[in-house]
Amino acid sequence: MRPLILGMAHDGPPLVPGKPGSTADRLLAISGMTHDEYLANFKRLNLLPLGHWCPIKARVRGLRIQRSLRGKVIVLGKQTWSALGLPRIDFFERVVTADAEFILLPHPSGRNLIYNDPRNRERARRILRRAAR
Repeated sequence: MRPLILGMAHDGPPLVPGKPGSTADRLLAISGMTHDEYLANFKRLNLLPLGHWCPIKARVRGLRIQRSLRGKVIVLGKQTWSALGLPRIDFFERVVTADAEFILLPHPSGRNLIYNDPRNRERARRILRRAAR
């Protein structure tokens, strides 16, 4: 089963690289994979498939889909994590349920400075590459 990358919200296909400066392009660069490897290795989903981030809508949808998720789920950002109703943890940590392993990565937005530290980019790269095996 391919791991799932779960993002926040976006109009259009979820987390598909190709738009310079996009979340998906930054995630692809962090992963160290080719475009084709990234697309082949991961399922991708945005918690809110249409429109902009709304915490209330995200929480309703997050609680609804959390129990249906299976296998490895890489969650981008604490807001997405929180909307799933998962317990608080630090970035790069994981929570295992009966059906899924949830891994929290910092959201690769242009506003997030966590990835300015090469050690954090390397940690995320290792997590993504390990999940893709």
